[in-house]
Amino acid sequence: MIHRIQTIDAHTAGEPLRLIVGGFPTPVGSTMLEKREWVQQHCDPLRRALMREPRGHADMYGAVLTEPCEESAHAGVLFMHNDGYSTMCGHGVIAICTIAIERGLIGMAGDSTSMVLESPAGLVHARVTFRPPAAGSVGHDEDSMMTPQVAGVAFDNVPSFVFHAGLPIVVGDRTVPVDVAYGGAFYAVVDSEAVGVPLRREAMPRLRRLGWDIARAVEAAISVQHP
Repeated sequence: MIHRIQTIDAHTAGEPLRLIVGGFPTPVGSTMLEKREWVQQHCDPLRRALMREPRGHADMYGAVLTEPCEESAHAGVLFMHNDGYSTMCGHGVIAICTIAIERGLIGMAGDSTSMVLESPAGLVHARVTFRPPAAGSVGHDEDSMMTPQVAGVAFDNVPSFVFHAGLPIVVGDRTVPVDVAYGGAFYAVVDSEAVGVPLRREAMPRLRRLGWDIARAVEAAISVQHP
């Protein structure tokens, strides 16, 4: 049996976003978190097929639009990646708004379009500005002349806050302070000087390993919970 999935690939300054626009089951739930849980339980083989090689790669990010649960939202959105699912993605919001406008997935009016996306983390209010393609542009047909081209996307994220400041974590032979903060997801923020590794390209493999070590240490030390 052939299962066809339609996607549109885009990127935000190099960060990939694969928007699923057809063939994906309709998520079930009364909240976006419930819809995400339903997708986790019923559609994870599709996520793995779309995000991982050979169709995806280690840094692939994906999204699927759904009916929103909040009346004020234009659409709901669920984010996924190589390892699982996330509650919010900034570069994903920018890419989704661009695709939605340029492919006519969401209507526009005037010189600026306000778009509200409902993520599992909450409502994200985006502002899309655009410029119509210049008449007579090479390689554009009459229909594409009427399609606006996005010039920029700005958005107000869900409310962010510091969950725990200065949490002492042992990293190797050092004890370093870690700030745990929320901004659509929980993040552990560490000064690179505190771990003794410079922010340089050649240090990236070591920084990645330290990142995983810090994440595991934070998870062992405290339990994070959105209030």
